[in-house]
Amino acid sequence: KLRERSREYYKRNPEKVREAGKAYKAANREKCNDASALRRARQRTTQTVPIRRADIAARDGLACYLCGLALTLAPKMPNTAQLEHVTPLSRGGTHTPENVKLACKPCNFRKHTSTPDEYLLRRAA
Repeated sequence: KLRERSREYYKRNPEKVREAGKAYKAANREKCNDASALRRARQRTTQTVPIRRADIAARDGLACYLCGLALTLAPKMPNTAQLEHVTPLSRGGTHTPENVKLACKPCNFRKHTSTPDEYLLRRAA
């Protein structure tokens, strides 16, 4: 129902929707640029083999590679392990097992598109 209402609104008010989009992009230029860069990086990545957390955990152990916190593979639990790209996709990293490690949610979110060295320097400050 919500999608239908949205489509109808877009059909009735195309100019309003375009103007709202332009205003959002102008107000959030950096955020939009980051999202575009990430989208392009994901499109360039041609990895077809799925990467599983269990495989990475077996290789590296169940600890965050940035802070050392003990992690779990159980979904929806505190300290659930997340896959983290060492070299971010937006910076030319690849979605391959060699570039993926386990991180805790706070470290993964705070690292964002920085390298591990940049993140650790920022965290130490």
